[in-house]
Amino acid sequence: MSKKILDKEIETEITLTKLREQLLADITFPYLFLNSEEEEIPKEKEPNMILEDILEGRVLYLKKEIVIRKMLGEKVETKDGLDYYVYPTKEFTEEELKRSSNIMVIGETGVGKSTWLHCFINYLQGIQMEEKYRYYLFNEKKLEEDYEKKTGHKKTKGCSVTNKPAIYNIESTVAFNNPIRLIDTAGFGDVREGYDKTIVKDIHNLFTNEIETIHSICLLIKCSETRAHDRAKQVLDKLFSLFGEEIKKNIVIVFTFVDDFDDFSAIQTLQDEDSPFIKILGNINDLAHFEFNNKAYTTKNKEGFAKIFNNNSKSYGRLLKHVFSLPSISLESSKKVIKNRFDISNKIINICNELSDVINNITVSLDNRKSLEEFKLRYENQKESPYKQIKVKKTRPKVVEEKYIDYLSSGWYVLYCTSCRKVCHYSCKGPKEGLHSSEYGCKTIGTLSRKCSNCDCHYSNHSFHNYIERSRNKTIYEEYTDLVDDPKSIANEQEKKKKREELSIIIKEKEDEIRELDEKIHDSLNDSLDKLSIISSKEIELDKIALKKYEIKNGYCKELLKETIQEKKSDWRDASTSGPEEQ
Repeated sequence: MSKKILDKEIETEITLTKLREQLLADITFPYLFLNSEEEEIPKEKEPNMILEDILEGRVLYLKKEIVIRKMLGEKVETKDGLDYYVYPTKEFTEEELKRSSNIMVIGETGVGKSTWLHCFINYLQGIQMEEKYRYYLFNEKKLEEDYEKKTGHKKTKGCSVTNKPAIYNIESTVAFNNPIRLIDTAGFGDVREGYDKTIVKDIHNLFTNEIETIHSICLLIKCSETRAHDRAKQVLDKLFSLFGEEIKKNIVIVFTFVDDFDDFSAIQTLQDEDSPFIKILGNINDLAHFEFNNKAYTTKNKEGFAKIFNNNSKSYGRLLKHVFSLPSISLESSKKVIKNRFDISNKIINICNELSDVINNITVSLDNRKSLEEFKLRYENQKESPYKQIKVKKTRPKVVEEKYIDYLSSGWYVLYCTSCRKVCHYSCKGPKEGLHSSEYGCKTIGTLSRKCSNCDCHYSNHSFHNYIERSRNKTIYEEYTDLVDDPKSIANEQEKKKKREELSIIIKEKEDEIRELDEKIHDSLNDSLDKLSIISSKEIELDKIALKKYEIKNGYCKELLKETIQEKKSDWRDASTSGPEEQ
């Protein structure tokens, strides 16, 4: 007995494979095509058969396929009446790799990425709500146990379940014929410090070593957190910074935790003018977007969940239909984008480190200048000064004239003139015996004139003496006060001279050190500016191929660095040419 399940306009000249892709969003149960004789058409013949060949008039007959699955993989748990198994992935052959569609799944930590992937594999395997088992794409409990063993502590809220990018190979199933490679990535915005940088490096390694093309990038966004808050902006900036411009059309927006499929308005919140979507991807209405609520995934025939389960299945079908319609995009430009961003980021980090060293050198140099001025001031304080003098008592020889009495031999006299006060006649026999007057007895007294022939004085002014008053030179020693250099002052000046010599050596060393440091600082600043010029050229190259233009974030950092370097260079030029007072 036949039952009408779909009324849809379809081109009749497409292959059955293409037709199955178009019906993904409309028919969620496994089925086989029937020909006009109502005979089953094997799936392997679908790529070579045209729809028009099997139509009976305008009607296409399908037969619900009874799927007998061989349960493979380890059983993880039983919960709420459902058994959960890990889906057994396998290595693809070269032929399967060529036919496979690469779908990358990225999103912020906590967006429900793991659950979405688990639901996806169940859809791909044709699991219906009434069935008593479900698939896990991977064993979350084992990942958490491995993390605990490795780090020694349990994962906390805000830590991504996935630590490294993982590729899951999905064979052709009842829902489609093409093999799929699901590429899971760690969640951005992880609470662990520096984790986002690790994710970017891991994705770059994945692009370099594992995959060369991509069919679609599913960007998962929690519908209750679609407003462009600061954390979301940072996460989206990091996500968009990974890819080249050509990947833009292959980005698919996936909203999770959607409560009402019929009245979905969360997409409007992404139209905020500050949203990275507007700046990078443009109008979100022009992008493919799909809504999901995976809470029916863990239920078995619970009342009220059938509609949600069916809506979810239809969303996965529409998603696959859209993905299969997209061209395969080479990741070469994305590899270049990530490599260039790494290069630029590393160069900026190096410049920051160098600039930090420059600032430290400037600080050291300024300290040296201050120290130099102190040494110069100490040098000035040690300048040469006259010795201090003190009064000292001394003795010195002095020649003086000494008068003394020279007594004559007995019987001899000298005639002495009291008026002239001189001896008029030496070796005189003196007066006659008994006579004490000089009137008689000396030949120098004239008998008639009664005057001295030597001095012409009257004899009455003369007298005889038996001695002569003489004079002679005598050396005596006298005391006097003299000014001499203070020995303490001499010792102090000698010490000051020694200190001046020592300070002179230190000052020269400081000046040489400052000069060398100045040259190093100027060279480093100029080198940093040269490196920034190289970064600018890389930015220009990056902007030509990148989905997210570089100036959004790092360009600002670069400009800020450039301004800082120019400012430091200007300040240092002023400092190195000004005098001590100006500094």
